[in-house]
Amino acid sequence: MKTKYSSLKILSHQGFHQDYLSPQKTMQEMEDLKSTYSLKFIEEINNWELRDFIDWLRKHNLDNLISVYVSGPGEKGKMFCPRKVSNIVTKELLLEKAPIEEILNILFTTKDSKFFALFDYFQFVQDFITCFRYFISRRKILEYFVKKFNAGDDSDKDRVLIVMQSIAEFGHGEHFRDRKFLEEWNQMCNQFESKSLAHSKKARALKDYPLANPPTAPDLRNAPDLAVIQHALKTILDVPHVELARQITIMTEEKISAVSHLEIIKNHKWSKEGKKDKYRRYSTFNAFNSHISNWLVAQIFKPISTEERAKVISHVIETATELSKMYNFNGAYSFFTVLSYSTTEKLKSSWEIVRLNKKISKQLQSLSWLFDPSRKSANYRDALSRVPPDVPHIPVIAFKYGEIISLNEVTSDYCEEHKGWINWYKMEILARIARSIKGPRPSYCFKQYPMIQKFVIESEGWD
Repeated sequence: MKTKYSSLKILSHQGFHQDYLSPQKTMQEMEDLKSTYSLKFIEEINNWELRDFIDWLRKHNLDNLISVYVSGPGEKGKMFCPRKVSNIVTKELLLEKAPIEEILNILFTTKDSKFFALFDYFQFVQDFITCFRYFISRRKILEYFVKKFNAGDDSDKDRVLIVMQSIAEFGHGEHFRDRKFLEEWNQMCNQFESKSLAHSKKARALKDYPLANPPTAPDLRNAPDLAVIQHALKTILDVPHVELARQITIMTEEKISAVSHLEIIKNHKWSKEGKKDKYRRYSTFNAFNSHISNWLVAQIFKPISTEERAKVISHVIETATELSKMYNFNGAYSFFTVLSYSTTEKLKSSWEIVRLNKKISKQLQSLSWLFDPSRKSANYRDALSRVPPDVPHIPVIAFKYGEIISLNEVTSDYCEEHKGWINWYKMEILARIARSIKGPRPSYCFKQYPMIQKFVIESEGWD
């Protein structure tokens, strides 16, 4: 195999490495900095063959990457490979598989700035922090940090603290829900603070890092009625469809925020093993979703007359439309799918009345187009991809969970040809699916009305 690397751009500015890893820089600033250096300090290397690539790695003291194209009996094996996009080989390296020791070492072996022209280190750190608990405990990670901090030079110490800061910031501090881990974390920070005066300030800041607690659902049992509605709520028609969509969105976001990234990634395994306690937050979210569907069916069948049922169906369609407008695709999908239940479709007389309303019919048509299952729900995926990253949104969680199930059906966690080697390419995909469910992204800023939420949650569903 003679893969050519045409116009491979190599970063040559030695100052880039330190600037790029500065903990004070935001993600966008890092990308801008990387782009600036790529434009100003590059060396064009044309028509590289694989052997040229290996020679370049040796020349620039990147021996840990020699395994990129080394394979065969008696060799270490191939950890990296060229990343392909639509079957086109790119200039970027993909960490395909590696033993846990090498994965940990990659966090701290990027001493040559040219590494960033080949491997997306920042993305690797994000993927690692998202899914490291899949294959190693948090305690072992802390032990590794202590070992690396004590034995390393100032550069290694800096990297340890930078990775620690990323862990502290991750998922609204979800790693610190475990009180025992938080205690061990603070003990480690105290140790770092006392051992290195040059790094004591950073270590102390990590210990006192202000952790943003994830949103928690309000206590609806004794909550005051703040609502826009002054009368008792008896049916779904008593709640304006816009406000109903907002309250559904608030509750959905709260349930998702409570679920850890690890629960999302590993839920398929725990559900098979029957370990309900370990994925209880995910189970709570699933139970909430199921309740919403059952509640909607009950609300549709609650009226006796055909006309009243038609009003409820129209209200459900309007609410689903509003949910889609605020990019709560999960809620919109839940409301829309209820309309396609066999029990609901049998209400032919009510549906005839619903379709007489041109506005409602057009909204239903738009929802049908959005959630058309053909071409792997291409319309929905396209709509989701068009949502700006700085806008609150909730994807269809069932679709994301389906992606995880499909991935597990065709790939294993570890490599068969190398005992103990982790299938990092799979970890990378799992990490990105988990982050697409939980963010990071802004939260919705709707006002909570406990009276409406209480009505939705406590109303009986359809058995």
